[in-house]
Amino acid sequence: MKIYLHIGTHKTGTTAIQSFAAENSKLLAEYGVHWPKERLKPHANQHSTLALQMRAGKHDDVKAYLERALLDAKASGAESLFLSGEAFSHLGEANVQRFLAMLDGHDVEVILFFRNVYSYAVSALNQQIKSHEKLLPLSSLVAVTRTHLNYSALLRRWEDALSPQQIKVWNYEDEKKNLLPRFFKRFGIPAAKTNSMLPEEPKASNTSIDLATQLMLSGSGANKTMRAYLDTRDLYSEIFADSRFRFPADDLVAAAICEPDIADLSHPRLEPFRESLLKAPRKMTAPNDDELADYFEKLGQFALRLAKEKRSKRKKGGLLKKIKGKF
Repeated sequence: MKIYLHIGTHKTGTTAIQSFAAENSKLLAEYGVHWPKERLKPHANQHSTLALQMRAGKHDDVKAYLERALLDAKASGAESLFLSGEAFSHLGEANVQRFLAMLDGHDVEVILFFRNVYSYAVSALNQQIKSHEKLLPLSSLVAVTRTHLNYSALLRRWEDALSPQQIKVWNYEDEKKNLLPRFFKRFGIPAAKTNSMLPEEPKASNTSIDLATQLMLSGSGANKTMRAYLDTRDLYSEIFADSRFRFPADDLVAAAICEPDIADLSHPRLEPFRESLLKAPRKMTAPNDDELADYFEKLGQFALRLAKEKRSKRKKGGLLKKIKGKF
């Protein structure tokens, strides 16, 4: 069976692709593509959990899920299976080999998007900050983030396990304006059909928590679990949805992380995209007083709402303990 494995990277429209597939699985089925109905927590609308299980050594769980997904795909009459999870891009060489061995005998096609290194650097650093219960030293966070800027190494890890023809490399900077129609055309779905399934008012994408706030949340231990992080992110997105303010520190951090020769795009397949992927961000103008006031007003609303929700959850937790104690 044909297996499409979309592995990210992070912040390259992955959420939009995954949400469309989950909400339009019947449309995909019409074109012979099976999107598994079995949900994997905590990433219900995608398959990053499989990559996390690989890293945790839970290989039997991953193999069992893949077997169920393939059986369901075959039973539905599908010609292909579609899996998507950006955490696959962080798998080491050994786990890439192990995972693909579970799909031996099937025609695997890996779909891989790359993003401008400067914008990706801030996203990757944010990802590192929120992924740890305790705030790591900044030097460690930066060191790990820089490893994610080695696009050539990522590409080679998958090429070592598959033929280059099985890996489709996309430049997110070129595709982001028409991402969904272009992506699903790969499955034979006409762009017009994909566009007809999109809402007239597009859903607001997740607003990334600015770096300073992310550091504060991580340092205070506010987001110890994935559920807590998702709730916090959703609250931040709600409050900052109409804000165009960009936190100035983000670009300064990106420039510091992406020092000369840090990002490796030496792989020949990245040559056509190198200029746009290495393009430095334009220098930001200092925010004016109104923009700063709006930012701090929204930040205050965010802090107050977050405090209220934390207190509410603590009270509910205490009430449940009292109820359990009576039985």
